Amino acid sequence: MIEWYLNLTFLQAVLVWLKLLLPVLFILTVCALVGFLLKLFSGSLKVPKLPNNIQPKRGKQPAEKQTA
Repeated sequence: MIEWYLNLTFLQAVLVWLKLLLPVLFILTVCALVGFLLKLFSGSLKVPKLPNNIQPKRGKQPAEKQTA
C-alpha cells in the first residue's frame, strides 16, 4: 500500500505532500479572510482609542494642550 511512496525521490515526495496540503491551506485561508471581512464590516473590529486624560510621564505636554 505504501510501497509506491517509499520509491519516490525526495522532490516527488514533497510534491505529493504539497498536492495533499494545498487544498487544506486554501480552505483555511479563505475561511480566515471571510471571517476577517465579516468582523471588519459588522463593526466589531474597532481600533481602541486612548483616553484623553493620559499624561506623558516626562517631558513637555502634548502639542495640542500647549496651544490651549
